[in-house]
Amino acid sequence: MTALAYDLVGSTRLAERLDPEDMHELLRGFHRMCTAAVEEFGGKVNRYVGDGGMAYFGYPVTYENAAERAIQAGLAITDRCAHLVVPRASGKISLSVRVGIATSRVVAGDMAGDKGFGSDEVVGIAPHLAARLQTAAAPNSILVSDATRRLVGTMFRFGRQQELELSGFSLPQQAWTVLRSRRPQTRFEGLHSPGDAPLLGRETELTIIADLWEIVQSGKGQAVLLTGDPGIGKSRVAAEIRRRLSHDASMVLNFQCSPLHGATPFHPIRSNLERTLLMRSDKPHHLSQGRLGRLLDMAVPPMPDAAPVFMDLLFPLRDKSRSSETAEQIKEETLSTLIEFIARLSARGPLVIIIEDVQWIDPSTLELLDRIIARIVDLPALLLATARPTFHELQSSVFPNVTTIDLAPLPEQTAISLVHHMAGSVRVSEAELQHIVTRSEGNPFFLEELTRTFLDRPTPESGAPAGDLPISLMDVLAARLDQCGTGKPIAQVASAIGRRFSYAVLQQAAELPTDALDEGLARLYELGVIAPEHDVAQRSYSFRHALLQQSAYDSMVKATRQTLHRRLAAVLKEASAEPEILARHFIEAGMYPEAIAQLRLAGQHAILRSANQEAVSLLQRALALSDELEQEAGREELELDICLALGPLLISTVGPGADEVQDIYKRAITLSDSIPADQRRFTAYWGWWRTSPSFKDMRNRADRLSSIVDDLATPHLALQAHHCQWATLFMLGEQRRCCEHVRHGLAFYNAARNRHDAVLYGGHDPKVCGLGEQALSLWLQGFSTRSQAVMKACARHAASLDHQASKTHFEEAEINLLHFRRDVPAVKERAARMLRFAENLGFRDIAAKAEIFGGWAASLGGNLTEGIASIERGLAAQRVIGTQEDFPAYLEMLAEAYGLAGEYSRGLEVIEEAIGIAKETGLQYWIAELLRRKGELLTCLSHTEEAVGCYDEAIAAADTQGAHALLLRATISKASALADTDMKRTVAKELESALARIPEASPTSDKALAKELMDRLRRAS
Repeated sequence: MTALAYDLVGSTRLAERLDPEDMHELLRGFHRMCTAAVEEFGGKVNRYVGDGGMAYFGYPVTYENAAERAIQAGLAITDRCAHLVVPRASGKISLSVRVGIATSRVVAGDMAGDKGFGSDEVVGIAPHLAARLQTAAAPNSILVSDATRRLVGTMFRFGRQQELELSGFSLPQQAWTVLRSRRPQTRFEGLHSPGDAPLLGRETELTIIADLWEIVQSGKGQAVLLTGDPGIGKSRVAAEIRRRLSHDASMVLNFQCSPLHGATPFHPIRSNLERTLLMRSDKPHHLSQGRLGRLLDMAVPPMPDAAPVFMDLLFPLRDKSRSSETAEQIKEETLSTLIEFIARLSARGPLVIIIEDVQWIDPSTLELLDRIIARIVDLPALLLATARPTFHELQSSVFPNVTTIDLAPLPEQTAISLVHHMAGSVRVSEAELQHIVTRSEGNPFFLEELTRTFLDRPTPESGAPAGDLPISLMDVLAARLDQCGTGKPIAQVASAIGRRFSYAVLQQAAELPTDALDEGLARLYELGVIAPEHDVAQRSYSFRHALLQQSAYDSMVKATRQTLHRRLAAVLKEASAEPEILARHFIEAGMYPEAIAQLRLAGQHAILRSANQEAVSLLQRALALSDELEQEAGREELELDICLALGPLLISTVGPGADEVQDIYKRAITLSDSIPADQRRFTAYWGWWRTSPSFKDMRNRADRLSSIVDDLATPHLALQAHHCQWATLFMLGEQRRCCEHVRHGLAFYNAARNRHDAVLYGGHDPKVCGLGEQALSLWLQGFSTRSQAVMKACARHAASLDHQASKTHFEEAEINLLHFRRDVPAVKERAARMLRFAENLGFRDIAAKAEIFGGWAASLGGNLTEGIASIERGLAAQRVIGTQEDFPAYLEMLAEAYGLAGEYSRGLEVIEEAIGIAKETGLQYWIAELLRRKGELLTCLSHTEEAVGCYDEAIAAADTQGAHALLLRATISKASALADTDMKRTVAKELESALARIPEASPTSDKALAKELMDRLRRAS
């Protein structure tokens, strides 16, 4: 809203000179004059205070050009004040006035709620700033705020910018003195400067008009109606046509319709003549007859006799001699003269006529427009009219020379280019770019204003998307809504429902009779605010633009919105709406407990669909809302439930070592210890176990869980206690005990009872985990065939589940087994599949692992450069996530790739890091391979003695763990290193012993390699 404050200068001195009755009469006349000026331009005087007053533009009726109207009213006030007559004054008294104008967002309405104040009140910066600017203004001058100045562009002439220290404002305020109004050719020219954003994405439309221009040049006149929503670029296209055709055309005539003069006959024609004849706005009755004569001489042949008609257009009340003629006769003579003048101008050469914003056209000019279209059929003239979709008069035209072009929103890439062009050297983050492009929906004006808002912020590099609409957009959008009359309150209700809304829900929420609702919807459709939905079964509508929805929503005060959302929540709950939708309405209604319940329910639904990212977002919102609750009974339990649901999801998406996972379970432990012991305490401590910083701590925490289970005596929880034990023992290298816990734990597994365990425990099904861990453990112990059989059983069980995270957990176990077996082609294929899964589901942890395994397979396949880069990318991601498990094994893959590349020293650095992590964390299942890889790298550097020491350490570690498969590999490496020494007989016996330790008779690649090497050693000895 724009506020205008005015004050009569020197009223105290006048009161000293005048009789009180005369002073009273003077003030009445002054206020009548000011009120008339305000109302003439669509404003409303809110109150009179002695010798001054306050007026509002944009309330109670919103205009998209409220700032322009306010300045025009201010100019009228200062001009007319000088002509006020002071009654019965002795001597000449000159009156002067000061005016202040400011624009801001406000809340307006009756403050008392019962009309107790006698008038509506406005709360916001604009009235206060306008009053202060009025005080600071010089006599007979107008000071406007910076916001007002920016809204009117170059529609007015302004003096220098001033920086004012104003009472009540902590910061200096920028202000401008209005000098006079300008007469730009078009509103677009007045509101835009030459350095504004370029025309992009309209080549198709320009090509159509260029083709029509070719027809015009052959003598066949054409008319184009260019339609589109406000801001879509109609005026910019018209300006480009004016620029492109100005060289070929003999003349370009520009006419601009005005929202202020929709009832003023021939206003666009009169404005064009005033501009063409260089008539000054501050001397409206001064006209050089020579200029008018030269204009009429431009016709071929000249039309000097038309001067009286043109004078009547410029000065409608000047000639009293034509009183005998009827108004219809005068209008007919005017129409005929203007059409003939245009026809004779076209005799000079092809003519371009542009008339903009014909939705505001007055009836007389509209009749002229129809006649021009009919007349130019045989003339070399192109007429281009721009209009909003609500203008239908020309669309029903029967003239064959009219082409209608509807401007569509800009494509996304064009919109992005426009933002970058406007930003120049200022960096626009991807998040902010998408925010601007998405909100604007391809509307160039919206794009430009949102981008300017971003660029005008003190720290645009912060990248935080702005939520409020720019004032320029508020004016445009609010004006469209106000034009809807009875449709506006319906749009407000609809905006609370959402961008799309069904008729049934709207009717219940609006609480209106069917006839009234249908009438309001029809008005909203007619003015282009909403459109019917055709791809749904029930009767539904949508807002034409997201910003229209936001504008309608923002036009309601908070209390009204809360009441409306409370009503909508009840309506939608009765209709069994989606919980996330219900949660939104409960939040906006301030009903946080109900909102939390719906967010949790929506999160559970998302988990069952394996939509983990969505579930995380929903539960995090629920947790944040719980902080808004008062300290009341049950709050801690509610928070705990949310934490326990959120923890496993975060483990799946970001990994157990991530900070947010650690924080969630710390919070859960604190909450669980504050309430009586139940299953939730076990669940909280289970997550505490899962996020242990080392596997040594994991063992202690797993034992703590077993004791909690004993206290609770719940078989269901006993499975999860065994789950902790088998996972911990595997990592510690205690493979036999690992398999025992898998066996005992899965004995408790019941498909119906345990199918939802993933929601609370680790984010995956316990049977998938148990079978996968058992398969890996069996392979390490030398049971290659049994291992594969168990992994196949794991695959079948995972396939039977409708839970993607559990399926992905199987994929992870399987690719680990394939890596153990060194099946390079299979690892390559599974890594690619894992990466697709991870990217689709947003699992950062799994995506990093897929990069590592894929890189290892690429390296062993000969693509060392890409392979090493891929492993390093995955490791870098794992370091960020903070996951410790399997990290030494991944480093060993990188060390092997470095070895293949001949970078032995770098490989040794990596393997030393891996051994250090294994010792620090207690992760021992792969320690034999780490030591063996170190020996391999030392062997390549001819450090044989040191290498053999590593092999012996590897053999001892594998023997301690019962990891016979790794023992055999370490023995093969040792035997290969000593094959050409006196130790060949000894290592051959060691090989034979290692082979005998493998419990299965089925062949493997390692066994084949060992036998081949053993035979070679025996032959050599």
